Amino acid sequence: MGILKIKQLQNASGDIVLDIDPSGKATVTSAYNPTNVVITNWDQTTRPSTGLFPGYIGYNNEKRRYEIYGGQDPDTEKDIWYGVTTRVRFSAYAYDDTSLWDNNEGTMYDKAYLPMPGGPRTLLNYVTSFGLNQSSSNSNNSSWNGGHDVRSFEYRKNGNYFNSGNLVMFNGDGSADGGDWVLFNFGSLRGGDFNPKWNNNQSGWAFFGGEFSNQSVSTSGQSVSKGYIWGFSDSAGWLKLWQDNRSGSWGKNNSAWYSSGGTTSSGDGKYSAYDNEPLTYIGFSVR
Repeated sequence: MGILKIKQLQNASGDIVLDIDPSGKATVTSAYNPTNVVITNWDQTTRPSTGLFPGYIGYNNEKRRYEIYGGQDPDTEKDIWYGVTTRVRFSAYAYDDTSLWDNNEGTMYDKAYLPMPGGPRTLLNYVTSFGLNQSSSNSNNSSWNGGHDVRSFEYRKNGNYFNSGNLVMFNGDGSADGGDWVLFNFGSLRGGDFNPKWNNNQSGWAFFGGEFSNQSVSTSGQSVSKGYIWGFSDSAGWLKLWQDNRSGSWGKNNSAWYSSGGTTSSGDGKYSAYDNEPLTYIGFSVR
């Protein structure tokens, strides 16, 4: 075994590439300084299991986080990985900081967010991707009965309103009842006519875009009167996409849910970011 001592690294022409001082500090000559560093990428199924050493690092595209190998558990002999959540796609903004919602609108009673399915994309693109609109009829097939898309929230403030833990899109009432469906369903209870649940402020029935035109936001038996939809953009942070009072004009029959335009720049209604801003996260809140 030998020891190699290096003070300087030069290229074939004798140009200095790297200097190492007695303290061990390495300085790369500016002409050779790399403009970027490429880190290995993987997902839950392709994460490496061989050739590992403590400190091995990579980026998990599926979980959107850095992962660092910490060795093996001495008891189970299983690999130990530490996950470090990133600001999505190296955004200058943190998606897990929702303080803007409260600072701009008042303290939220409950809030929740999740990754934008198939993002980045606009919320309008996501809503229209199901091929449904205000004229669609609830046939009580499996998609209407269970929801055309069901996604788990990554975060909930307390779950008192967003109590199912899920976002359920285009959800019917459990029977072949053409117009009896809601656009965004969050409640733990499903099945049965949505209209009386809104009228009677019944607990467990939480939704935006209700059965009739004036049923913008249900209360789910809580002391809430206004709902909000938010979108996280890598370039701009959290943006307001929509807001309305409980008895507004944004039931699921409002055509602007499903088409561009009809936006506002203040107060209740849909904001231009709903139509135009590519999003990596979507959020919901009530107060």
